[in-house]
Amino acid sequence: SEQFYGGLRYNSVSNQLDQSVDRFQLAAGWFIIEQIALKLEYVNQNYNEFLTAYGEDAGFNGVMFEAAISF
Repeated sequence: SEQFYGGLRYNSVSNQLDQSVDRFQLAAGWFIIEQIALKLEYVNQNYNEFLTAYGEDAGFNGVMFEAAISF
């Protein structure tokens, strides 16, 4: 019964207008017991070549903490 886990994810999508979105995630988690999990995650999401009206420099960069309880 393993209690700890780690993960890495990279997603990228683009369209015909050369606009793109890319997202990098690095996560680590711990199952306290079988029904309760804690996760700490770093996320960096970027929007590239979008118009100023839609948020030319939009994106997200930060840390998320999550707790989950399953029944």
